[in-house]
Amino acid sequence: MLSVATLLTAQSLSPRDSAVHALNRLAYGPRPGDVDRVARGGVMRWIDEQLAPERIDDAALATRERQFDLLNYSREDLAASTSTPSARAASGSRLSAPTA
Repeated sequence: MLSVATLLTAQSLSPRDSAVHALNRLAYGPRPGDVDRVARGGVMRWIDEQLAPERIDDAALATRERQFDLLNYSREDLAASTSTPSARAASGSRLSAPTA
């Protein structure tokens, strides 16, 4: 149960202070622009968004991920790439881009 002091403290926070508090407690701290965005939209709305990740637009992330060929390698290719150089030389294996 919340104490009266806790309720009064929570009610006395400005929207900006509430956003900073939520971002520090529920995320890894605010990034540039996060505090203003969360304060503008409301902390409860931000929390609801975090609990429904399927509604978050990941198009920019998907575009950025395409830069990393490593994400398309098979487990075998990854295992071969992390073996010691002498083991790779002995087996003659080389890491190459996967063929699709």
